[in-house]
Amino acid sequence: MYVCADCIQDYAIQDFIRSIASETVCSYCGNSSEDEIAAPLSEVVDFMKIGIDSEYDDPNNCVGWEGGWQGADVFDSEELINDYIGLECGSVELTEDIIEALGDQEWCQRDPYGLRPEQSLEFGWNSFCEQIKHHTRYIFFRVGTTEEEEGWLTLDEIPVSKMLDRVSREISELESEMGIVRENLYQFVNLAGKSSRRKRKSRQCFKLGYRASRSVSI
Repeated sequence: MYVCADCIQDYAIQDFIRSIASETVCSYCGNSSEDEIAAPLSEVVDFMKIGIDSEYDDPNNCVGWEGGWQGADVFDSEELINDYIGLECGSVELTEDIIEALGDQEWCQRDPYGLRPEQSLEFGWNSFCEQIKHHTRYIFFRVGTTEEEEGWLTLDEIPVSKMLDRVSREISELESEMGIVRENLYQFVNLAGKSSRRKRKSRQCFKLGYRASRSVSI
């Protein structure tokens, strides 16, 4: 089976499909072209697994068992794709084939007993706010944690003294991601502009797209 980039709504997977496309017809949506537009689904799933393995794990590796899994959410491949990743595919058949390719196994969040990145940021920010509101106030940038306090911090927790550095890093990463979104948007508009019958519509699309990209800039 071969899948084209239009069938999966994820820019990284779309870029990968375009980079290895070897067929001119998509097995799922029927799109065809004189150029190669579709890639083997097996290779696409292997690419997806790289990302999945960075965020999810086999519970046998990291979750306690005592009459059942203890203290962590465990789910199957169908729940992983539909509920946790939320992958948007162009057809039910494609979604089912991806789930089947992942295999009949159980999954859990990687490091299930640690803080999730969003939890780490939330707890760190709350501690930072508490410090500058009620303790050091105007000299919060000099605040550190004592050696005793550092000893109680886990690797997931963000010390007050490091919070602004972490926020700066998160903003930089968001700026980078939004740059990719804008680049893809402009490429789409430029392709649309090649059709003489849609020149006027594409100019309107460009204006709307530019405004949208500016509205989400950091």
